[in-house]
Amino acid sequence: MAKAFRTAVELDEYILTMPEEERAALRQVNGPYQDQLDAAAREGIGLAEEILGHKAEWVTHAGLVEWVRLGMLDSSEHNELYDVARGDFDESLCTAAELDPAMLAPVRPSTEVVGTLLPDIASELGLPSRCAVVVGTGDEHAASVGAGAIEPGVVVDVTGTAEPVTTVSAAPVRDPLCLVETHGHAVPGSWLIENPGFVSGGSTLWLAGLLGVPQAEVFTLALAAPPASDGVLFLPALSGSTAPRWNDRMRGGLLGLAMNHTQAHVARAVLEGCAYALRDIVERLDALGLGRGEIRIVGGGARDNLWATIKASVLGRPVRRVLTEEATAVGAAMVAGVGSGFFADFTAASVAVRLAPTAIDPDPEATKTYADAYRRYLAAFDAVESALARPDLSARPT
Repeated sequence: MAKAFRTAVELDEYILTMPEEERAALRQVNGPYQDQLDAAAREGIGLAEEILGHKAEWVTHAGLVEWVRLGMLDSSEHNELYDVARGDFDESLCTAAELDPAMLAPVRPSTEVVGTLLPDIASELGLPSRCAVVVGTGDEHAASVGAGAIEPGVVVDVTGTAEPVTTVSAAPVRDPLCLVETHGHAVPGSWLIENPGFVSGGSTLWLAGLLGVPQAEVFTLALAAPPASDGVLFLPALSGSTAPRWNDRMRGGLLGLAMNHTQAHVARAVLEGCAYALRDIVERLDALGLGRGEIRIVGGGARDNLWATIKASVLGRPVRRVLTEEATAVGAAMVAGVGSGFFADFTAASVAVRLAPTAIDPDPEATKTYADAYRRYLAAFDAVESALARPDLSARPT
């Protein structure tokens, strides 16, 4: 019987005992693993154990519960048995985990039709039973499709409670710094390269609760403060960090406070801190030769003019809003449309994508100010991480 890990600590300790050649082999097949799993996800391994009959030694994500049933090409890698380059489960890892690959659902592309609606379900939904059932995709993949990211170039910034940042690649990418990860994309034959998100809109909600104001008031308050918030810095790591480094032990911070600072300074600093984390990811994509096209912002946070302008100025690049209502749902519908034959391909399906007619340009003076502020943000992150959340470097890839 294989060992099952019920906590992040148990998993971390086991990984440290693995020979380096085994760790390297695991990374080669499914990419960086440890820093890309937060403690909450890893603590869900016990649930996977129950489903797999206690054979969960190499299963390192509670998401297996879902993917065992669905076997989606763009999400199967979450069980750490999946070879993202080949698009199938890796036999050597299954053997090491004492798992029969037949226990796992066959991996299928997002657009494949797997059947039609069962009669009782069709009746409940008010749809004909001949309605096709398509495999579908994950939320960030769908949001990317809904923003028009169907080929390499476009960067999609999904500003919700968390803020995933994605782009498309024609080939699998291994990031040696482990800041971005590789998934099969909802568009067959391509890969989605992403950072799955830092606490973004969630940070504005946290601040609203702290100040005792509605969440929308945070954005109104921020209008009264200048670029770089007169020195106040915010680190958006309230649930651990995914930028500029993965560290689930990291925590957020408000730094540089003085007697002259007001709620407005803190409100703007929160928006700016999230923009700095976005810059971490966009610059990493650029260093990997990816995402050099348009930056598109989608989600509830994309509606705010100030935040969009801050992002443009921090990045020094124009950003464009995606105007499509519920872009993630629209992206899923585009996948279904291609799969069912309603659209000939994703290019044809892109008629559903609505973009703002003009981009939001950076403010040149603010961009200069933010260049210095961003350097201070990185220094602040290093200092807080060193004081509160020093990672176990011995467990990291070299």
